[in-house]
Amino acid sequence: MSTTAALPSTETSNTLAVPLSTENVDYRVYTKLDKEGSPVREKDKDGKPGEIIREVKLATQKDPNFSKYEAANDKTADPTDGTKMECEAMQTIAKPKFGSIEAFEKYFDDDPELAMYIVNLGVNSRFSTVVPKALGDTVEDGTLKFPFSETVFDPRELLTAEIQRRNLSPVEKATRDLKKLTASGVSAADLIAMLQALQASQS
Repeated sequence: MSTTAALPSTETSNTLAVPLSTENVDYRVYTKLDKEGSPVREKDKDGKPGEIIREVKLATQKDPNFSKYEAANDKTADPTDGTKMECEAMQTIAKPKFGSIEAFEKYFDDDPELAMYIVNLGVNSRFSTVVPKALGDTVEDGTLKFPFSETVFDPRELLTAEIQRRNLSPVEKATRDLKKLTASGVSAADLIAMLQALQASQS
């Protein structure tokens, strides 16, 4: 049942100095099988068999047999009806990463409308990330940091701010979370009690 098809590797350096680089991404197509190993089909509104039930998932690890989900996926056999998900095929896709505006424009040279659609998808994604965060940020005393007003706010400064890619250390994450708890009204005495309880549970 299993079939495979793979693109030649086009992976290059992942630095912005490269106008266009690619990252190979593996996808798997899983098919739902009944106890006899036959594909399970959806039922249409009249109860007649429809399309075969399939799921497309990112491959998290190499599996030369493509037999079924990894053990850690918790999606092998279903104990209620005996069905299972089995990998039918796998495909490697070269995902582009652009190091310059010029490279992006050249990639979509034949379809500028599509290029603008993709640009706006990226803008919408960043907008949905940075704006809610900015609105909810607080200062040390717990009050909101954002300068709320009745005028419409221009988010350009938020959208163009440098992205912080550095991962926080465990201590920095703990400090950040403790500040959030303090800002939400949890007292210092309660925090100390929580830490003491945590320490006791680990001793």
